[in-house]
Amino acid sequence: MIGTILYIINLTCILLILGYLLHQYVLFYYFIRAKPRVFKELSSLPQVSIQLPIYNEKYVLKELFNHISKINYPKNLLEIQILDDSTDDSKEKVYEHYLDLKNKGFDVTYIFREDRKNFKAGALLEGLKTAKGEFIAIFDADFRVPSDWLLEIIKGFDSEKIGFVQSRWAYYNRENSLLTQVQGLALDHHFVVEQEGRLAAGFPINFNGTAGIWRKTCIIDAGNWQGDTLTEDLDLSIRAYLKGWKFNYINTLSVPSELPDSISAVRSQQFRWNKGGAQNFVKFIIEILKSKIPVFTKVNLGFHLLNSSVFLWVFIYAICSVPLLYLNTNLQLANYLPLKLLSFNFIFVFLGFFLVQRKIQSHQNKLKFFFSFISFFPYVLGIAWHNSLAVLEAYFKKPSAFIRTPKYQDLSDFKKSTYHKKELNWKIHLELLWILYFGFAAVFCIYTAQYGKVGFYLCLTLGLSFVYFQSRND
Repeated sequence: MIGTILYIINLTCILLILGYLLHQYVLFYYFIRAKPRVFKELSSLPQVSIQLPIYNEKYVLKELFNHISKINYPKNLLEIQILDDSTDDSKEKVYEHYLDLKNKGFDVTYIFREDRKNFKAGALLEGLKTAKGEFIAIFDADFRVPSDWLLEIIKGFDSEKIGFVQSRWAYYNRENSLLTQVQGLALDHHFVVEQEGRLAAGFPINFNGTAGIWRKTCIIDAGNWQGDTLTEDLDLSIRAYLKGWKFNYINTLSVPSELPDSISAVRSQQFRWNKGGAQNFVKFIIEILKSKIPVFTKVNLGFHLLNSSVFLWVFIYAICSVPLLYLNTNLQLANYLPLKLLSFNFIFVFLGFFLVQRKIQSHQNKLKFFFSFISFFPYVLGIAWHNSLAVLEAYFKKPSAFIRTPKYQDLSDFKKSTYHKKELNWKIHLELLWILYFGFAAVFCIYTAQYGKVGFYLCLTLGLSFVYFQSRND
């Protein structure tokens, strides 16, 4: 009876994971078929407002404003809005940069909020009330804007139906550590395979919160910025798409930014992204199913919003698969099938990552790329427990604050940062039990000659161990 229940749970997880993988294969197919696009020069340049949402970012302010001040765009058509929610001494630094931009002849406004209501979404909403631009560009504080970025991205509005244009993220600290290299691989896959694949297939892409530009009328028509999820960018993207707007993505246009260089910062960022994704699934899935968009697009959009839930499915499968090793029932399909799928997916992911790196040339060293790729699977499985909790919180509608990912710029020791926090709670300590649990499963597989299953449990054990002990050492 226990074996049957575990089998049903595992088979359900397998089918969900298989559906998600098929969705990824479809995107990969369209990514391979995607052709380079050339955008024409606009007949005249429009008025643009650049919004800079800032919250306790003192280590990255200098580079942010240095690059903003070098943007190549007519000053009479450019407005800069500094949206400052800071609560520390960075407020004074932000105001100094505001005065510097003003002295350089920029049309710049400084908006400070005391309560930080609705977090980043609230800041953007406040700025939009007085924004002069027909188009609204948004940059987080760690992004270093290329001087010609605005002149290039505005070309993406080649139709009145285009609501926003997104550019690709790049990373100036990518080579800092194995942790940043692996994150870079994962994000490159999203920005190149998923974003380009969706665009080529006619599926909706999503705004990534920064390094993109919106048509102001689109924001307002879609219901403006809302703060009821932790991913306000995805939220607005979906509402705009359901309103009939189209979107553009320019892969050849990139903006350098900072990857989290500590596991505590990774946890913070991953929790927000994954909980926010699941919140948007809960918020929109019924509306999507009732909408008149094509069925195939509904399926794609559904899996798009279930992206973070894959962590939960994988972890549930992993937990339930261990007792089945011992029970040794005839229900081994629950263990055998996903391993075959993962073996195939290993080849698929390697091919995808390799093609992406060749396309954007972010890795010149093939040996380093291969080592980063091998580390990718333990890393993903290592954060699966933490991300699963984020997804569960979203499904059970547990509220939580928008926790900003700390940025350190060129700080030689991030542990000396006033923003660095070492948090050891029950969620983290429970990882130690999972390490022992899956470590036992790996040893048991070796002892019982179930060698085909050893790799999966070893990846889980190594990944969880890395995340746990890094959390203790942060």
